[in-house]
Amino acid sequence: MEDDAIELKWRSMKTNLIFTGIQFHPEENTEDKLNSFIKQKLKIDKRVNFVCVHRFGKRGHRGNRPILAKFVSIKDKEIVLKNGYKLKETQFGVKEQFPKEIEQQRKPLYPVAKQARKEKRKVRMVRDKLYIDGDLYKPNTEGVGNENVHDVLSFIQRRNITQQYERSTNEPQLSQLERFPRVQTRFDYQTVKNADDSRRNT
Repeated sequence: MEDDAIELKWRSMKTNLIFTGIQFHPEENTEDKLNSFIKQKLKIDKRVNFVCVHRFGKRGHRGNRPILAKFVSIKDKEIVLKNGYKLKETQFGVKEQFPKEIEQQRKPLYPVAKQARKEKRKVRMVRDKLYIDGDLYKPNTEGVGNENVHDVLSFIQRRNITQQYERSTNEPQLSQLERFPRVQTRFDYQTVKNADDSRRNT
């Protein structure tokens, strides 16, 4: 029953994004401000339509509360989220919203994902699952705090070994004959002609 309740909460949040670091003004129109932010910072020209936009939660270290936006279109939400990389090394951020139960499961995966990106790996997080280069990451569960740098490096190393083995086993194997230089089987026409002429002369 509890899992069903979490699932329902997650589904209700599927079109939601949380924006952080956007300056607050007492008389602001939050929806217009967010559309302006999306255009200027994320370089998305189209105007995005929302069901609702409002600030919530505690103030951040710069005194600005996050903005929660529920999109009309999940396609628009995905476009905005996909362009979130443009906010790297800025004071701003954008992320999906999840129920606190799922967010707690995601939390230990964040440093793992960060380390994997440093290793130039393809990283994708789906709900409470982390995929590195397309493979599901399974954290070390022997003790608390094992989802660290050494853990992800070990995962990447194991995957590299697997990939090398797969490449070696998928390489076409040469037959026994192909391992040696091909034997010339075509007779030289001039050699045969000279032999015939010699027989006629004798």
